[in-house]
Amino acid sequence: MKQSFILLLSIILFSTNTSIAQKLKLEVKGKDTISFIKISLEKILEDIDKYDNLWVEIEGTYKYGHEFSLIFPSVNPGKPRTTFYGLWVDFNMAVFKPHNPYNFLNKLTDKKIRMRGKVDKQNTGHLNKFPGSISNVYYFEEL
Repeated sequence: MKQSFILLLSIILFSTNTSIAQKLKLEVKGKDTISFIKISLEKILEDIDKYDNLWVEIEGTYKYGHEFSLIFPSVNPGKPRTTFYGLWVDFNMAVFKPHNPYNFLNKLTDKKIRMRGKVDKQNTGHLNKFPGSISNVYYFEEL
């Protein structure tokens, strides 16, 4: 199982390095037994209490930088740019093994992505600026 994951990850890495047009996709194998709901990020942001501790699949634009890991709706519904309108993102680091996660995250910044993880209203990100997070992200792909 571990060897097949490493082989799959190696193939993905090779293909992403050889063609800029390739889409990035990584996942932790063995997590396919987790039940998740597909839901819009906007709905979670409207009422995070309702979705707290649920496993979800969401889509949005990912932003990565110094002390910054965020997914926000691709369409910002009238929120000012100064508002932290999105969810902090905490990845399950096993999704990147054995490679450096920062290479992938830099490639994903400002890209539309799909991810699966658990909504956590207690984790409000760097300096508590966000309404909550999507934690233990075990699957993500560039759209």
